[in-house]
Amino acid sequence: MERWEVTDVAQKEKLHKLLKKRKPDQLTIDDWVLCVTSYGLPVDVIAQESGEMVPSDLFYEIDQRASQFVLAPQPVLYSTVHLSPTDSIFYHDDTQFTFKAKILEVMRNVTDNNSNTIVILDRSSFYPTSGGQEHDIGTLIIDEKKYEVIDVMKVGPCVLHVINPPLPLDDDNHSTFIRDYLLLERLMQRDVFNFVIITLRLILFLQVVVVYLVPMCGRTVRRRPLNKPIST
Repeated sequence: MERWEVTDVAQKEKLHKLLKKRKPDQLTIDDWVLCVTSYGLPVDVIAQESGEMVPSDLFYEIDQRASQFVLAPQPVLYSTVHLSPTDSIFYHDDTQFTFKAKILEVMRNVTDNNSNTIVILDRSSFYPTSGGQEHDIGTLIIDEKKYEVIDVMKVGPCVLHVINPPLPLDDDNHSTFIRDYLLLERLMQRDVFNFVIITLRLILFLQVVVVYLVPMCGRTVRRRPLNKPIST
């Protein structure tokens, strides 16, 4: 609570400095917008401290100014319009962790010194970063050499696989790799989650066995001798 009280005092001090600067004139509409959007002051506090009426068009003005700020689109670093869409296997079978695919193109990574680390396949089971879910990770084998898949992204209709180390390719050699096939092994975050859940369930089961079944098995059962007459 102390933190918010200090913040409130600091905001009011900014308002008082603004009021001193504007005296004897009233606050302008720009001042009201500044106090609400930048200082974070409620309009009733501003009105009380300034002794002025809240402008009738204040919230309309705030909305109009907010609508003028549009986020700049992310730059498109790679063009995939000339390629066929990637067959995303995970959409119809999210349990397929290994599969064969064909290289459609190898692109130079403009964020990594133009290295040959971006591979586009005709089909893929790697899930790209999307909707707040992280991309899959795994390995990609080309000509019996293993490459780690460290990033997966969707650009247009294609899934781009960022690998490490770079492919030993020149621009003129891409066609020789297009005819090769790859084996992909995916290690997904949800598999780790499922492993943890199964492990916890196993631990819980063992606890139940130890607490309830073991003591029952250790009890001594006393039986009446067969030849001993029953006393009346």
